[in-house]
Amino acid sequence: MLIRYGFDIALDVGQPTTTILTMMDVHSEVRSGVVRESALDLSPIMPAQRFVDDHGNVVRRLTVSAGVTSLHLDGRLSLRWKHG
Repeated sequence: MLIRYGFDIALDVGQPTTTILTMMDVHSEVRSGVVRESALDLSPIMPAQRFVDDHGNVVRRLTVSAGVTSLHLDGRLSLRWKHG
């Protein structure tokens, strides 16, 4: 089974500098099933630190300025169902 996933999000931030943690990536336990994935597209362009937490969640840390910040990512995941 092929599953399409992704997000296209715009955040309007009112604070001068805000740290955002996202947990919207495919979990580390099933990442081997990713057959295609775009790079995380951030607008405006900014660095994003990526790490895996103690529970296997893929986390990204962004520091954004006041105004609108957009995040976009899409991909395809292949899952094989186990019977029995």
